[in-house]
Amino acid sequence: MNLIEVMGRFPDQESCIEHLERIRWRGTPVCPKCERKGRGS
Repeated sequence: MNLIEVMGRFPDQESCIEHLERIRWRGTPVCPKCERKGRGS
């Protein structure tokens, strides 16, 4: 994937973060220290 493709797939920071959350936590982030769910912000 090149930069043009990345920018097309993730037009803003939020869309990129949502994609990474789906990959890592299957949609709902979990704190590795306290195991609380959600982004917290």
